[in-house]
Amino acid sequence: MEQPDETSTLSGGIDVNWIVIGNVWAEIKPYRTQSQFVAQQDMEETSHIITMRFRHDIASGWRLRKDCRIFEIHWLHDIAEKGQYLACYCKEQGR
Repeated sequence: MEQPDETSTLSGGIDVNWIVIGNVWAEIKPYRTQSQFVAQQDMEETSHIITMRFRHDIASGWRLRKDCRIFEIHWLHDIAEKGQYLACYCKEQGR
């Protein structure tokens, strides 16, 4: 799990650094693949559902990493609303 740490630059921009919060065991399942033709090239987008034990210390906008793969968390769902498992709906970067 990685949390963004935003800092302002002297030119008025924002630098984003990622802070590792911890490691989790999770199941990664492809959810949807979409292909678009943009700017004369095919753009592939793959969405995943990543399921893990429920945690309170995670939020959308964070990301999950498995080796060199990076998954941006778009929204979270408490499965069965029992505080046992958490489904993270993610988009994989660079895919």
